[in-house]
Amino acid sequence: MNRQTHKQNERFKQSEASAPTVNTDHYNIPLSSDIQQQIQQIQELLQTDELQWAIEEDGISGCMYMDTFIDDQAFQQDIVPRLGRWEHHSNEWEKLFPSGSAVSKVSDMLQRLLHGDVILLHEALGGSAIAVPVPFQKGRAIEPPKVERVILGPQEAYVEDLRVNLGLLRKRLRDPNMVVRYYEIGQRTKTATCLVYINDIAREEWVQEIQNKIAQIDIDSILILKDLMEFINGRNLTPFPMYEKSELPSRSALYLQKGRIGIMIDGTPFMAFLPTNLLTSFIGGEAVIHGTIIPLFVRIIRIIAFIIALYAPAVYLALVTVDSSVLPTAFAISIAQDQRGIPYLSLFETLMMMLVMDLLNEGMTYVPGNVGSALNVVGSLIIGQAAAQAGLTSKFMIIIASISAVGAYIASYQISYAARLWKYPLILAAGFFGFYGITVVSVLLLGHLAGRKSLGVPYMKPLSPLVFRDIRGTFFPPDLRKVILREETFKPGNKTRQKGDPNS
Repeated sequence: MNRQTHKQNERFKQSEASAPTVNTDHYNIPLSSDIQQQIQQIQELLQTDELQWAIEEDGISGCMYMDTFIDDQAFQQDIVPRLGRWEHHSNEWEKLFPSGSAVSKVSDMLQRLLHGDVILLHEALGGSAIAVPVPFQKGRAIEPPKVERVILGPQEAYVEDLRVNLGLLRKRLRDPNMVVRYYEIGQRTKTATCLVYINDIAREEWVQEIQNKIAQIDIDSILILKDLMEFINGRNLTPFPMYEKSELPSRSALYLQKGRIGIMIDGTPFMAFLPTNLLTSFIGGEAVIHGTIIPLFVRIIRIIAFIIALYAPAVYLALVTVDSSVLPTAFAISIAQDQRGIPYLSLFETLMMMLVMDLLNEGMTYVPGNVGSALNVVGSLIIGQAAAQAGLTSKFMIIIASISAVGAYIASYQISYAARLWKYPLILAAGFFGFYGITVVSVLLLGHLAGRKSLGVPYMKPLSPLVFRDIRGTFFPPDLRKVILREETFKPGNKTRQKGDPNS
């Protein structure tokens, strides 16, 4: 099949003022009946060298596509061989291109081009064209989780492709009641977004509330999950996570069965869940696949680690400054000898060490490759030892700073920043007022948490308001054979997990 292939070589003349904004919603006009004019209609809107088009020598048929969006190999092997037959059998396009669909408006053709479709043109179609999806599918392969690492469990984590992620989730939850709702958000980005929930378990008013908020979004760009969640869940003015993210399909399936609602966007390898509460941040992926004792042990360790990360520096400072009389004499003498020669106040020493540890933590997290590990060795060993030998800090302070940094990440990465930020008000209060200051800041922290809500669910639930059965299920998982009802925390519609007497 001989074709004359053209590339958009001529630029349209533009005035000194900026070009008008192209909005597909504003071009809801019919396509021309002439294929040359159809191409010209698109050229006037897509002034980019990515736009490619080809017309047969007789001018009867042709095609048009964006070369950066389509799979060129699939196009050459699957579409091109059929174009010759289609030229003389235009009424058989449904047999030749079963995945194609007819478009008759300029806005529809623009949308299909920007989604990786090849537009097939034929004069016999009149004011219509055929859009055949040939999207570029190359992406990152499915890999083990990097944040929620699991040793004895599923090794598949989400990737940046939305459809791949939904396939991984559907493989673990083949429930016909699981509903997926697609949206496109952003006037310019057209970011693919989906809402996932189990129809008979998730509360209908929560689903409707999220759908209404998504429908009200009118912005040019949504690229990351955080921006979308700010529209849905409101601005987050707390370091505590007000929505939970997971990269594990297995964990996502478990959350959906509890009545929670999942939100995912294309390009992000995580699924966000609403509503959420404080206790869910301490449940690790590894604890889900073990027996009864190990999950209890893991959750207690995580909570203790969070408390240590939050309070260890403040308690140490209160003991060595304001409330030093509480310490046993021998221990107090040991600390005093360790601090001998430090040229500044203990409050300044503690703040300085906490800031240094946070700098090292951020460096280890975001520095690429093996440089992060090298920075960890240099920071934690060499700098710490040199600072102690130079008399800039005490050995006890290095120990406190280390266990505080380790405890924050043992608890959970998502909640680690809450411990790292709230420890500073506690340190300042301990430095000036001792344990009295720690108590006051702790009351403020509890009040802050008690005032948070996620989709109307109190953030401290099931601790406040108290739901004893859910607390027992979180810390002391009962025999699964006797768990008849779902947790009340997320107010599931269908409360029954398995048949049986809930009072037995």
